[in-house]
Amino acid sequence: YILLLLSLFSCERENSLLEPGNARIYMPAAVKGIYNVPLAGTTLAAKNFSIDSVSRKVNIPLSVYISGRQQSSAFTVKTAINADTVLALSKVNMLQGAAVFPVAACTAPAQVTVAEGNQHADFQVAIDMDTLWKYEGGKIAFAVSISEPSAYELNDNITTAVIVMEVDPVLYGPLLTLTSNYIKNAGPIFNITQDS
Repeated sequence: YILLLLSLFSCERENSLLEPGNARIYMPAAVKGIYNVPLAGTTLAAKNFSIDSVSRKVNIPLSVYISGRQQSSAFTVKTAINADTVLALSKVNMLQGAAVFPVAACTAPAQVTVAEGNQHADFQVAIDMDTLWKYEGGKIAFAVSISEPSAYELNDNITTAVIVMEVDPVLYGPLLTLTSNYIKNAGPIFNITQDS
């Protein structure tokens, strides 16, 4: 079982995109196995998450694609937060030191629809910020899977994205304000230590 699990995260995932003309459904975020939030080297203006301060959610944009260049018919896939994958990866220390995030604190749409003639559709996974604060200073991990397409076939190697989130850059990066000095941070994150 562990050997099978490890194979999912080998370079074979990157070779799983089929040649044009072969219609298979997949998640781009699953291609490299681990999908980091924030992405390394991205600026706040190009970050791969957004914060909804009203609903107190961190939203992570993901997408469903179909390979091949032919005009495709409309189809749907089901989406789910996949607890089993993350728990199994945690047992073999493949989560970059991340804690397994509670499934109940993640929300994904029940299904995603790719319209006729399109090759992709976007959706978001929402993370509860109040729960996320409990992991301040660390990393969290959860997985998102697609299944049960209404048409075509899944590319089974790349249908589960394992998201590993570094918590502090998400919570503090876009929001950090040093109000006492009237300094607002729109760039790199400051490291702040409390005076003794």
